[in-house]
Amino acid sequence: MLCACTSAPRSPEPTNTFLQCAPVTRCTLPATAPRTNNELRRALDVTEAAWGECAARVDMIAACQARGLPLPDEAGHE
Repeated sequence: MLCACTSAPRSPEPTNTFLQCAPVTRCTLPATAPRTNNELRRALDVTEAAWGECAARVDMIAACQARGLPLPDEAGHE
């Protein structure tokens, strides 16, 4: 064997890694006090946007957690 050629060291056994998902947080809506129809419409737009952002966060966390769990068929259930 040439002196520059040596056996590669064995790689260590794979270690378990834990799935780290974002923590679940409460959804909050901005306070509003509309006095006119126009303000009421704006408050509705702001509220719908806040619910949309909250739903997106919940979906992201649920998807992250689902990636870390086996499917029901893979869990050994018959």
